[in-house]
Amino acid sequence: MEPVMGTEGGLSVCLDLPVRAFARWEDWLDGHAISELGAALDSSGIGAVSVSDHPVPPDSWLGVGGHQSMDPFAFLSHLAACSSRVRLLTNLIVAGYRSPFVTAKAAATVDVLSQGRLILGMGAGYVADEFGAVGADFGRRGREFDAAIGGIRASWTGESFAPSAGGPTHTVLPRPRQVPGPPIWIGGNSAAARRRAARLGDGWIPFLQSPEQAAVTGTDALQSLDEVADRVGHLNEMAREAGRTAPLDVCLSATRGDTADAFADYVTASGPECVEAGVTWLLWQPYAKTFKSLIDQVYVLGQSLGVTSDRR
Repeated sequence: MEPVMGTEGGLSVCLDLPVRAFARWEDWLDGHAISELGAALDSSGIGAVSVSDHPVPPDSWLGVGGHQSMDPFAFLSHLAACSSRVRLLTNLIVAGYRSPFVTAKAAATVDVLSQGRLILGMGAGYVADEFGAVGADFGRRGREFDAAIGGIRASWTGESFAPSAGGPTHTVLPRPRQVPGPPIWIGGNSAAARRRAARLGDGWIPFLQSPEQAAVTGTDALQSLDEVADRVGHLNEMAREAGRTAPLDVCLSATRGDTADAFADYVTASGPECVEAGVTWLLWQPYAKTFKSLIDQVYVLGQSLGVTSDRR
């Protein structure tokens, strides 16, 4: 994965689409086209773009800071057609909301159509009422998540496999463009998320948050880069114990609602400490009240990071 020019130590940047836009999408878009975002991202040097997964957000959760979302696979597939370079991250697919084989097929499709640019970010989920709305078992979400990762990887091999012990065999084609498949990054601050990332995933997606925020998101507080470094060290230790040899990516959400200039200042000031902590990607959640403002901010960030932006 290409590092973003201008960042310390080869950190890459992922643009996390502003979640508040989706509830008023038509007004926010205001006649602009997603192709403008694709062109801006390709020329900005930003490494990836991400979108979240909430098919049926409950009103109770929306009332305490929850948000709407597009379908991540459909949205990223469209964005893939409007871009040529930027990676496409699901942040996060909730494993229990779909059959793992439906998830595998959707992910493989996006990876094929994007020429191998998908990163499959997944999480256990924490919104119990949304699990109920889609008919999923909230209480078994952790155990089923582990099994889902195995099923997804089996589906991607292109070879015959049995989804259930003693059951019929199945073969799924086409295979993803990436071999053996798109990287799977595991989101969440909990020890369980780190164990899952170390043993079954290719990366970890943590985010800085206070204890008060942790009470809403249902995962552990994480308040400093020193804490990130400690947990990344434990993550890598568990990976070694599991016989893993490939390095794991760490995509950190360290700030929220930043302008491009403010985020670039954070990268300049804290980039070396992020790298020392084991972070390989930084998630940028921009402050943008309109789609035009978002596009402008993407170009500004590219310029701030020392990337020549050929604005179209």
